[in-house]
Amino acid sequence: MKIKKEKKSTKFKGLTDNQEHIGYVGELVKQGKNITHAVVELCDKLGYPYSDSLRRAFSHKLEKQGVTDSKKEIPIEQSDEYKEALNRELPKGKYYLITWAQAETPMH
Repeated sequence: MKIKKEKKSTKFKGLTDNQEHIGYVGELVKQGKNITHAVVELCDKLGYPYSDSLRRAFSHKLEKQGVTDSKKEIPIEQSDEYKEALNRELPKGKYYLITWAQAETPMH
């Protein structure tokens, strides 16, 4: 008995293979929006539910086309946030609570 291998899911193929959609998201990114906001705007426009998997698919497509470059990172020492933090004075205290959160992720 042969078991047929199933292909990977292509539920976003219609959206992410459409050059008009890729161009729309790419144009928003070039205007300064991040990929998440650009894909959310496209989904709202098309009446399609947003998902992070869809955002990742668009991110991958835009990177392949050279619109974005995920490899291009600024060293933390050169970031404006780091330079600002160097000049900040901490209040005197016995304990300090240091926290972090991923950028643009809602609190839950």
